[in-house]
Amino acid sequence: MLPSKVCSLLGWLLPACLCPPTSAAGTYGQTLILQIPIKVSATIPSAPAWTCLMNTYKKSPGVLGISYAPESGDKHTIDLFVDVDNSSAGKEVEKIITSSDAVKSLRHIQDGTIRQYIVPFDQPQPLRTLNTAGDTELAIFYLLPGASPQNLTDFESAFGTLKSAVESASGELYATSGWHQGKAVNPTIRVDVSAYVALVGWDSLATHQTFQTTDAFVGAITHLVPFLSGNFDSDAKLIKVL
Repeated sequence: MLPSKVCSLLGWLLPACLCPPTSAAGTYGQTLILQIPIKVSATIPSAPAWTCLMNTYKKSPGVLGISYAPESGDKHTIDLFVDVDNSSAGKEVEKIITSSDAVKSLRHIQDGTIRQYIVPFDQPQPLRTLNTAGDTELAIFYLLPGASPQNLTDFESAFGTLKSAVESASGELYATSGWHQGKAVNPTIRVDVSAYVALVGWDSLATHQTFQTTDAFVGAITHLVPFLSGNFDSDAKLIKVL
């Protein structure tokens, strides 16, 4: 990224992704989570298309933090996390991934459909804490098609039992959750549904795996099953960009 002085003088001549942010961000608003499938031949983070995408996010007003990690179940899908503020500029960050510049650049490394989740988590700026965790769990719960507002309320109530179990578990460092704003495609049944997203910081992957064998976890998950059309879970050590 070029020095600020150079950008201030010549910014109008330079590609946007080469210059740093020009204004400070404000109060946390939401987190964007993007699942980006990449070609086997693509090298992250050195691929120019990836570098340009990261620089675009870094220079965008409203961005508070950026991290990424390959998915544990598919190393050729990168999960990108972007904390943004509650300003109108922060809302504009949602559109970056579908902008013509991003689409044109990413075609060199992209290998499938990018999915973006927009979640105002109940704990602000999750990346501030998760960047220091030995393992970050990303969990996405896809509700049944046509779920009613009451179904969503009942699911969130049932989820409270799981969240309490997580927060009481040995090795748990941080937990937050929230609804994706809008509908998300359940990739298994290819239908738009409501989606609930959780992030958990663990001191290690082994600690998380141990928790998954406990009666508290199994019992809590059992109460969620009647509401769900599917779910996704991944573990990774986040790589901080900003």
